[in-house]
Amino acid sequence: MNKMKYSSKVLLYKRTDDSITYHPIYIRVRARNKSVDLYTNFSTTLDKWDEEQKRVKPNAKIKGIRAKEINDAIATTQRFVEEFFDDCNFREVTPTLEELKVKYQRISKQEAEKLEGFFDIYAQYIEESNIQRQWSKSTYETELRTRSKLMEVLPKITFTTLTTSNLNKFTTTLSATIANGKLKDYVKKLKAFGKWAKMKHYPVCEDLENYSMNKFHDGQKEVRFLEIEEVRCLWELDLSDNRRIEETRDFFVFQCFTSLRYSDLKALKKSAVSIKGSDYTLSLFTQKNRKKIEDYLLPDIAVEIYKKYSKNNYENGVLFPVPANSQYNEYLKELGAIAGFKGEWRDVSFQGSERVEKIIPRTHLTTHVARKTFVSYALNQGISQEIVALATSHSDVKEMIPYLGITKEGKEQMRDKFNEITK
Repeated sequence: MNKMKYSSKVLLYKRTDDSITYHPIYIRVRARNKSVDLYTNFSTTLDKWDEEQKRVKPNAKIKGIRAKEINDAIATTQRFVEEFFDDCNFREVTPTLEELKVKYQRISKQEAEKLEGFFDIYAQYIEESNIQRQWSKSTYETELRTRSKLMEVLPKITFTTLTTSNLNKFTTTLSATIANGKLKDYVKKLKAFGKWAKMKHYPVCEDLENYSMNKFHDGQKEVRFLEIEEVRCLWELDLSDNRRIEETRDFFVFQCFTSLRYSDLKALKKSAVSIKGSDYTLSLFTQKNRKKIEDYLLPDIAVEIYKKYSKNNYENGVLFPVPANSQYNEYLKELGAIAGFKGEWRDVSFQGSERVEKIIPRTHLTTHVARKTFVSYALNQGISQEIVALATSHSDVKEMIPYLGITKEGKEQMRDKFNEITK
């Protein structure tokens, strides 16, 4: 029997999001025109990685772990691959990459249980899931916070001690400083980790899966959107003496008429807009969930904004010179103050059983207000939920509910309908 030829390479999974600095280290094994990736459970930053040697640079430390320990793990994985093929050849059986992967995962799990412990395995889950599911930056950061909060409250927790008693301690402690909605999200993410761990045969306590958060009441955030008259007011403001705020106004109004998220607005290319006769259509893949928005017909005001900026050349061929998210939201607050909108939004939340009310002035504009303005106005105008969901790239109509507010016009229509049937 001829020996199977194979090759293996040490690689980094280089993230496209510049804000995420740690890149997982893995071994790619190829045989018979197929490949499989074996992750080492370690990550590194680019500045501490020797691309030529395919090792972490000597004397470097990654998250407190010495380079030697990480490099030894890489070498061990390479030896495992070599020994796997040698063993198959000795036994005269044809090795498959699927067998290699399964065997590696089993041994990797056993080593993790023995050497790493609960929170290291939790970190592995976050890194692995982030790669497989292509989490957004905010989701990735929330997962990290969940792990961090659990470590603060229950530093000695294990899979078998995820009991109702310990989970009560976790939720009760956090409820003193965290709103119930966020606390429920932490528990939801902890349960997802438990489900993943159970699939990998870790001894997860059944209490986690069955743990109820019903005793923690939900709050209610008022939908923050603008009436169409307020959007028109913004559009008609003379801001020619303040270019920064004028641009901010233009970007915000464009969002109000297209529902684009901040990430999509910032990445929007000139080439995303096509001109067909008198129609201007927008097509793109969204940054957050890679959903396709195709041939969305731009309303007249959005076309006017497009024409204003398309004659300029910005870096990377983008349509708008959109600032960083935090800076953009600060400019939006300035814009709201100039517009002088009257009124407020009220949010009610609970911390444990304590009711907390927060008042937000309508001048406090954010990029999310624009997206909710689009959804609220479109649905109140009678446009079908399915069509609006396609324009907003929501995968499910139910996902739009938190974006829906009743406009002044919608309230008047509802009143008039009731008046009609009672006359």
